[in-house]
Amino acid sequence: MVMSKQCVETAKRLANGVPANTLSREAEALALADAIGEIGKRKTIADYVLEGVINGYLSGTMTPIANSLSIGVQNLLRPTVYAIGALTDATKITNRQGKRADRTLSEAYAMLQAATEGFIADLHYFRTGWMRGYPIDVNTTVKEIAAGTGRTVPEVKTSISQAYARRSALEEGLTEGTDAFNARVEALSEFEPTPEQISQYVHEGYDYVRKAIPGKGGEMVRIPTKLTVAIDEYGKARFRRQKVAQMAAIKARQEAGNDDVRYRELLDSYKKEASVITNDFGEMERTLGKMFGNGEKDWLPYTTVREFALDNTFQSRLYGLPANIQKLKNEAGDDAAGEARRLLLGTMVPFVKTPWNILKEGVTYVPGLPFAFRPKYSEGGTPVKMSNDELIPRQILGSSMFAGIMSMYAAGRATGAPRDGQEAQAWRDEGKASFAIKIGDVWIPYQRIEPIATAFGLAADLKRAMDDYNADPNP
Repeated sequence: MVMSKQCVETAKRLANGVPANTLSREAEALALADAIGEIGKRKTIADYVLEGVINGYLSGTMTPIANSLSIGVQNLLRPTVYAIGALTDATKITNRQGKRADRTLSEAYAMLQAATEGFIADLHYFRTGWMRGYPIDVNTTVKEIAAGTGRTVPEVKTSISQAYARRSALEEGLTEGTDAFNARVEALSEFEPTPEQISQYVHEGYDYVRKAIPGKGGEMVRIPTKLTVAIDEYGKARFRRQKVAQMAAIKARQEAGNDDVRYRELLDSYKKEASVITNDFGEMERTLGKMFGNGEKDWLPYTTVREFALDNTFQSRLYGLPANIQKLKNEAGDDAAGEARRLLLGTMVPFVKTPWNILKEGVTYVPGLPFAFRPKYSEGGTPVKMSNDELIPRQILGSSMFAGIMSMYAAGRATGAPRDGQEAQAWRDEGKASFAIKIGDVWIPYQRIEPIATAFGLAADLKRAMDDYNADPNP
């Protein structure tokens, strides 16, 4: 991300406690907009071209349909995986050392129940996402975080310092909770965050939010991105509701014990109190901190809920090579060479975050594969590799998916990729779709219904490869 001069000055001022009147209202507004990403930057020809390209990719009617279906699938997958996790915890396949409380089927049921509730109420976030055209759960500056959460700027900076300190300590190989870890975090937390760290901490942009083309014409061009953002915001609201239900179930069971009547009363009460419908995410953070944390200023419950929502809408933070690619795109430079690089990269790789997160999520259901290439997720703002406790239930479900699709392929009721153009044409003549399953007499494409499409497609292609080998071991 290339920050404007005003944004850099704002970050520096906030980091050093400079009074607000050192910047004009116009410069402050520009800096706030710039903190979201592309908004507020000086636009170039490359920006105009890329906005057209990106919206062209998103303009097909299948894109919003596929996004909506993926949200629906994830809403069912998450409680299913959690229920399997409850069974593996109970049998000590997972959580063998008892480092956390075992998952329970009642928590999985609360998540499943939440997936059937609040459809109309959560449309508030769809409407707001459509109107704004960019993510609504983003605090764009340290000052805005402070104002939204009832904390001072120094308190927010301390939180940022602690987040980076914790991340650095883990990357150094220290075990969380040990004296060495705590001492290292305390030492690193003494350093004030740099403007670049502040920007990285508060920045949570989308691949496709640019807002380069001005006026009514730009608004028309951006209709696909506005619709995509609206669907994502609705999806995040659904997953926040689901995670809150799980946390409420845990708290209700702890307080009610074996009294099931009292448990249901508490669960309903906590869900109602915590399901805040608001654009003030500071209010949401305070509510969740008070209910599930150590008070209104405890940011961890909200962070946990937010990360769950981002993970399941494939918008979680990037790490490693994908993060470097994203950074290369955003920081290509404003000179002629930089504009050419940004145009080339943006055209060749218009999206990074969403495709990578889809792939990362999808491979967790492919038998054996994620143990070799364990994906990283954000936990409390810190990148961690997916634990066996989370991975094993996914692998159990994924193995069932593989077995089911391979069986359907053998029965002629599932397809993967055609071998060649000739077979693809033959399928079209028959009315058969690639990457599809046959339900009744209708072929239903699954190719864009993530994250199951990855597992389904690999299962079908693997079965075809096995059949081909058995037919002719020496082609």
